[in-house]
Amino acid sequence: MNGTYEIRGSNTLYKVWGIITFVFAGLYGGGWLITLAFIGIGGAIAGDAADGLGMEALFDEAQGYMILIILVAVLIVVIGLIIRILAGLYLVRPYVKSKGAMIAVSVFYFLMALWNLVSAVVWGKAGSVLLTLYGLFCMGWAAATGVFLILKQAEAVTGIYEAPRDYGRSDRQDYYQDAPRTQIGAEEFITYAGFEREDESGPRAAIEGLFGDFMGKRYTLKPGESCRIGRDAGCEIQLHHSKVSRIHCAVKFLPDGRFEVTDYSYNGTFYENRALTNGIAEIVEAGGMLVVGDADNVFSLNRY
Repeated sequence: MNGTYEIRGSNTLYKVWGIITFVFAGLYGGGWLITLAFIGIGGAIAGDAADGLGMEALFDEAQGYMILIILVAVLIVVIGLIIRILAGLYLVRPYVKSKGAMIAVSVFYFLMALWNLVSAVVWGKAGSVLLTLYGLFCMGWAAATGVFLILKQAEAVTGIYEAPRDYGRSDRQDYYQDAPRTQIGAEEFITYAGFEREDESGPRAAIEGLFGDFMGKRYTLKPGESCRIGRDAGCEIQLHHSKVSRIHCAVKFLPDGRFEVTDYSYNGTFYENRALTNGIAEIVEAGGMLVVGDADNVFSLNRY
């Protein structure tokens, strides 16, 4: 997920609307496919009738224009279908790849809403109640989709993870500059176990690796301290795995001995076999297993 923007808050509403967008995209593509098939069948029947009436030359001349019109129509339909599929994809993802692309697609939907409004007015003046209602429905759906796209890109941020001010990563590294180090992929990692300040007191917690890149290692926390887990080099625990997001989740040790875990990932974060809600900080008891992405990376959240 390098180069992407994480979503602040829940993505559930956007995901539901994205699924609806996929359904409407399928109806749109299927409807036009049936329409073009009927046009082709009608053209073949008209050709046979022209042969029977001795109007082959006139029909051949008209057929050239018909083919050109059909090709242009197919191109327009394909472009519209691609944009609808992109809108659904942008909405179901728990992150944003390009804000500019989402704004461009939302503009398309606003223009489509305007077109449907004009169509509804024309059909209303023609006295067709059913088509007028259909036009108004399409206008509302297109406008709502454009609004959802705008809102989601506005909620996408690059930096929603900030370490507490009393716990700077650089400060901790300065103190532990002589600590033993281990290698995790291409990154060097400080092994904190057994290397604490002698004058520190109070409850302690540790994120211990049970399986995966961090297996056999641990990261210690004091009350109020947080740890980010993900692929990004700025994470306190960095994992090199295809199903681990840039910043996959954040773990905070609370003064009461419990943990606060927030999932920000695409493939999910699980605690004690329960999927955590994306973007929502959840309080969990110590002693359980934390699965990041999939079973390739498993941790234990312990209190000492």
